[in-house]
Formats: sequence, structure tokens, C-alpha cells
Amino acid sequence: MKITISKIDILLSYSSQILKIASGVLVLPMILIWVPSNELGIWYIFSAISAFVLLLDFGFSPTIMRSVSYIFSGVTELKSNGFSSGTLGKVDYGLLKSIIRGVKRIYLIISSIALVILLIAGTIYINSIIGDIPDHRKYMIIWVFYVLVTVINLFFLFYNPLLQGRGLVGKSYIITIITNFTYILIVGIGVYLKYGLIALIVGNSATIILTIILSVLFFYDKNLKTELRNALPKYSTLKEIMAILWPNTYKVGLVAIGSFCISKSALFFVTSFTDLNTLASYGLSLSGLTFIAGFSQIFFNAYMPEFNQMRIMNDTGNLMRKFGIAHSISLLTFISGILVLNIFGNRILSLINVSTYLLENKYLWPISLIYLLEVNFTNFTAILVTKNEIPYMKQYLVSGFFIVLISLVLIKYTSLGLWSIIISQGSVQLVYNYWKWPTLVCQEFNTSFFNLLRTGLADICQRSRLSLSKIQPKRITGQMK
Repeated sequence: MKITISKIDILLSYSSQILKIASGVLVLPMILIWVPSNELGIWYIFSAISAFVLLLDFGFSPTIMRSVSYIFSGVTELKSNGFSSGTLGKVDYGLLKSIIRGVKRIYLIISSIALVILLIAGTIYINSIIGDIPDHRKYMIIWVFYVLVTVINLFFLFYNPLLQGRGLVGKSYIITIITNFTYILIVGIGVYLKYGLIALIVGNSATIILTIILSVLFFYDKNLKTELRNALPKYSTLKEIMAILWPNTYKVGLVAIGSFCISKSALFFVTSFTDLNTLASYGLSLSGLTFIAGFSQIFFNAYMPEFNQMRIMNDTGNLMRKFGIAHSISLLTFISGILVLNIFGNRILSLINVSTYLLENKYLWPISLIYLLEVNFTNFTAILVTKNEIPYMKQYLVSGFFIVLISLVLIKYTSLGLWSIIISQGSVQLVYNYWKWPTLVCQEFNTSFFNLLRTGLADICQRSRLSLSKIQPKRITGQMK
């Protein structure tokens, strides 16, 4: 089955993100106006813990997506490293059935571990943060509810890579559109009625549950149900499935831990030298940058199943060309986004009289530059992974370790404050990761970084001119009439 990303898929992807922007435009001002800063700070802590728990996925999601993509590209044998050639039009449903069964068992184990960790270690940590504030008991009850929803989300997390691997990119974005609309409705009404943190939790929970239901419905269409029902599993034990998935999964998992230490661990350090109000500003700033980074990678991520298939078919020329286009769009979008955020962000917030603002520009600009460099090298590592190899595991772990270590030392023994986190992340990443992986990919494609971007931008301009030339005659004809 040939995986192709249509214009409708791309349109849906951007529509879903535009709705995310709308949710920010409509809901965020209400959150900032009606949700007290201390509750917003608690919400960012909850979100950081949830992000940490998702690390228990431990790299299974991208490995599942890649494996399913290979199967729908005609591969009849999955390897722990590398890949075998595929035959378009042929799908081994017995192999697919085995992978789905094994994955369900794996995620049951993962979610059970997460439940224990959150109820014990997570509860102790949350109690240490909010133990002295009013309504402590209410927030602890909210925390327990949040734990249950987070664990349910973790258990069903494998459905998104199943959709992506099958090439149902448009379906995944339809889910995003529906769930974002639901989030806007629930959170908007909830914060307006002064439910604050409870509204945020309920909106987030409803989004997760709806995502699960729609993912199951979209993936298991009538034809796939019939094929899977009649197929004989190629593997019968979890051990056999793990032998295929685990060698690269654990590497991706360790990379995720390193990545968390690099970009997310700072939220826990900020609490050691500031109050909940400053934490809210820091969390709001990171949320804005994370959103812009995610939006900038929509086009790129939509093409990942196709990139995987091009790798299997050894179509290096098309892979390099489409990667150049996708990466150029990603960088241009991100740069435009951070310019708007830094120049107009707090000005816009001041017009609506909010209680929480973005960080000062002296902090926001360097953090934005760090995020830009992160987006750049992350796209290059994504192309490396299409070979079913993870060459950067050790480097991520080492970088994450030193970022945490240097941050702690600077926070404890200097008065740099927030600069401690900025300096540690930027300096450690510049030593290796920011330049190594782009260089490696460019060497494989026998090109340079700037030539790759120049080729990508030229292709974008050419496509834009062709699109305009098709529209112009219609306008002229209409005017003549």
C-alpha cells in the first residue's frame, strides 16, 4: 500500500493547528484573567509531571509508528535494526495482528507502573509543593483524579502511532480538530464560571477520552477488522514481539529521558528559586514556545510515514528533496512565530488585563533561540531514525545529565537565577547535538546544510508560482465576463 500525503491531509493538519491557535486566543485570556496565578502554577506542575510520566512510553510510540509504516509498505519481516525491502500493495495482516496484540500487553504493563509511581512518589511531591496553601485537601483530590486520567491516556497512547503508521494522517488531525473544539467549550465555560483548575482538569480529561474513542473508530475500519479477524498471528508470545521492538525502543526511550532533562526538567528547578507566580510566567512562556515549535513541525511530521516508505524503497533523491522542503517550511514557520511572540506577546496580554505574563524579553529571546536550534536538529534526527537506527542515544543522555548537573550547580552556588537554566541548556547542546546530526545527514545526502535549505526554498517558491499561475487566468476570465 503506497503511503501518500495528500493536500487534504496537509489542509487538515493546518486546520487542526489553527483551531489550537483559536483555543489559545479564546481560552488562554480567560485562563489568565479568571484562574489565579497560584492555580496556574499548580497546573503547570501537573502538566510537567504528566510529561514525565509519558516517558514511560519509553520510545514505543515512534517504534510502533515506524513498524506499522513498514508493514503497510509491504514488509513481511520486521528487524530489530535496519529494515528489509517491501512490496507495495501487499500487507502482512498476520504480522500486523501480532504487533497490535503485543503492543496492548506492553502498554498495560507500562500504565500499571505509572499508576503506582504517580500515586506514591507523585503524591509526595505534589504535597510538598502545595502543602501550605489554602484548600490543600481540594487540590490533592484533584491530583488523584488527574492521575487516573493520565494513566488511562498512557494505556491508549499506542493508537496514535497506529494511525500515523497506517498513513491516516488526515484522520489524526480530524481527531485534533474535534478534541480542540471540545476543549475550548469545556474550559471556556468552566473558567468563566470560576472553576479555575477544576475546569482545566475536566477539559483535559474530556479531550483525552474523546481522543481514545475516535482513534479506535478511525483505525479499525470495516476492511481492517475483516482482515485482522481472518489473519493468523505471525508471533504468539510477547517475548517474540519485544525481541523485534525493544532494541530500538529502549534507545528511543533513553533519548526521550535525555530530551526531557534537556528541555522539561527546568520546570522543577524553577520552583527552587522562585514563587508560583514566576513559575506561571515561565510555564506560560515555555507553553507558547512549545506550541510554536509544534505548529512549525506540522508539515514535517505529516510526511514522516512517507519518509519511512521512501527509505524502504531506497528513494534517496525524493527523500532529500521532500526533507529539504519540509525542513525549510518548519524553520520559516518557527522564526515567524517567535518574532510575533517576543515582539507582541506581552503587549497583547496587557490589553486584556491578565494576571500572568510572559517572561521578560532578556530571558525570552535566548530561550527562543534555543528552541529554534532544538527544532532544527530534531528534524535531522527524525530522518536518521527512518533507517530504523538510533545513533544519538548516548549523546542525548550525556547532554541531559550535564544540563541537569550544571543547572543545579549554578542555581545553588550563583545568583544567576533563570540564567542558570538558559546557560546550561544552550552551552551543553552547542558542544555537540546542535551541529553533529545536521552534519551527519548532510554528509549522507552529499550536500550542505545551506544548500539543502536553498533547494527546499526554491522548490517552495516554484510551487507557489505554479499555484498562482493556475489561479490568475481564472481571475482574468471572470473579469472579462
